[in-house]
This record gives sequence, structure tokens and C-alpha cells, in this order.
Amino acid sequence: MDRGPHHVEGATNMAALDDLLTTRNGHHNDDHHYDDHHKDLPYTWYNDPNSTASADELQRYIDNDNNTLTYVGYEAINLTDQTLSDVGVIAPWIAPFYPDPENPDGPPIFVPMEWDNREHGWLTSDFFGDDSGVGLLVTLKIVPLDGGERGYITAGRVASDENLNHVFGPNSNADGLPGFPTDVTLDPGDRLPFADLGPIGPNGSKAFNLIYEYHWEDGYDYDVFRTASQPFTLAPAPKDGGHDSGAVWL
Repeated sequence: MDRGPHHVEGATNMAALDDLLTTRNGHHNDDHHYDDHHKDLPYTWYNDPNSTASADELQRYIDNDNNTLTYVGYEAINLTDQTLSDVGVIAPWIAPFYPDPENPDGPPIFVPMEWDNREHGWLTSDFFGDDSGVGLLVTLKIVPLDGGERGYITAGRVASDENLNHVFGPNSNADGLPGFPTDVTLDPGDRLPFADLGPIGPNGSKAFNLIYEYHWEDGYDYDVFRTASQPFTLAPAPKDGGHDSGAVWL
């Protein structure tokens, strides 16, 4: 097995991505751009100012035998003294990172990843950015610990605020967002990891975990890398006749 110049001992080869990565410039773009189809769909959720996703005591567990990375300690917190009828969580972008081999004491290298609907995850065809051809698919589960449902939500159906006048983001460093180490722009048709946590009582919280799975391109064998993410809490958009979540449930 050719493990390449960046091999790290202890990983398990998870998936063959050769065909996917060599054809994604054609097939991926066909699947990725949904502007015409989604531009007239109503918003079903919005970035909620009355709640937040917090991780004051975040713990990280890496299982290189199964190529998984689990972050434990996230909470969706109700910032008000009123019950929130429903709170969702979305993870719109991620960025694996590793020490800079030329400056190990400096800032790490963050890897840009692009969402792919066909694979339900984030893809890169050149993880190390050196044309070595190391491809990676990263999938994510948002796992509610206090009841709730897990699935996917279309990016174009999430609004930036309760006015429902503008799509959330779509850039990871858009005005009003906290900022992210890589510059990512969502497509309206991106079906992103989502969880519906249900209601949260006054000043209450509900816990959830983030579980990543790394799928390296066939022929390469690496450990799991630490991964930056940025979950956001969402509130349901009001709708006559009841709320349509717009989600696809697992």
C-alpha cells in the first residue's frame, strides 16, 4: 500500500474515493448548484438570537481504529427566561487541521473542505495542499443526547435572522458571524448535517455530540486529525398552519 509522503501510523483505510474525486468537477457541480430549484422555497429555520451552541468543557476522543473523532460537551442553551418551543442545530462548515511541518510551533494548517450532497459530507482532493493527491471525505453526525431527531437541512432554507430576508451565511466569514479559519461559501442546495433538539425550558440546555468519520482515498492510510467546526442553533420560522421543518430525517 502506498501511504504517501505524509503517512501517520495507526490509521485504517476507510474508503475508495478514486472515482468520486476524479469526476467531482463534473458530477459534483451538477449536484451542488440548486439556485433555480431552491430560490423560491420558503425559509423553515433561522439563526436564533435566543439560544446559542456552547462548549465550555469540550472533550475530544479520537479512535484511529475506526477513523472517528468525537467531540463531547456541546450544549444548546436557552438564553431567555421563556421556553423555546423548538431548537435546531446545524453544522455548516468544518476544517481539519494539523501542525505546520515547517513551523510546528506556529499556527496550524486548516484544510478547506467543500460539501458534497452525493456523499453527505465534506470533500477535498488534495488534503495536504501539495498536489500529492491525497483525497478525503469527512462525514458528521450531530447526536442529540436529550431526545430529538437527526438528519439534513438544505442551506437555502435557513435564514440569517427572524426577519427571513436573507439566507444564512452563505460565507463562513460573512458579516454578523463569529468568523472561521477557512473561507467557505454554501450553495443553497447543500444538504447539511442537522438535529432538531425539541423544546428547551427557561435558561435550560440540551446536550449534543459531534461525531466525525474520516474516509481516506483508497491507497492512503492516515490517522484522524483534529477538526474545527462551528455549530449554530436555529429557531423554526413561523408558518400558517404549523411549522414545516424542511428537514430530511435519518
